[in-house]
Amino acid sequence: MASRAKDFKRLIPHSGKMSLLDEVLIYSEDSIVMRTETHRQQDNPLRTTSGLSAVALIEYGAQAMAVHGALLAGEEGEKMAGGYLVSLRNVMIASIDISKINEDISIRAERIHAAA
Repeated sequence: MASRAKDFKRLIPHSGKMSLLDEVLIYSEDSIVMRTETHRQQDNPLRTTSGLSAVALIEYGAQAMAVHGALLAGEEGEKMAGGYLVSLRNVMIASIDISKINEDISIRAERIHAAA
């Protein structure tokens, strides 16, 4: 399903500058790894006058989850139903400006539970 992974942006509701992820590196039934360089873009919609807080990585992870769900649903011949990130627990975030990271960022999401 590599072609679906290449066209992932049409599978999720995020569009324009709010589509924060650039590429699916690999995915399986249980996880996905994606790449982005949007953290360095001056017009990143999550950027403030102070920079781009590491808290924004929560949205990057949520988008990786959406891509993963859409790719898996497509393998089943279905369209992904809307989803929600309901809760975060034990989140520890460094107080850094991620726009200063010169390398691309890899985002990994792991499916722990799925239900209709």
